[in-house]
Amino acid sequence: MPYRKSKMVRARGERNHPFFAANGYLAIRVDMRGCSNSEGLMPDIYVPDKLADARHAIA
Repeated sequence: MPYRKSKMVRARGERNHPFFAANGYLAIRVDMRGCSNSEGLMPDIYVPDKLADARHAIA
């Protein structure tokens, strides 16, 4: 989940992530650049920097 890790859908993530983990999946919550508690700017949804940030978070 790349947006609003501390707001809105947090309760859903806290409920779902243990289920994912119990079934062999890793789940993370991050704030993408310029979203919610993250610094920076989010000029558009699919920009190279944002995609690079996502790849970095997964790695």
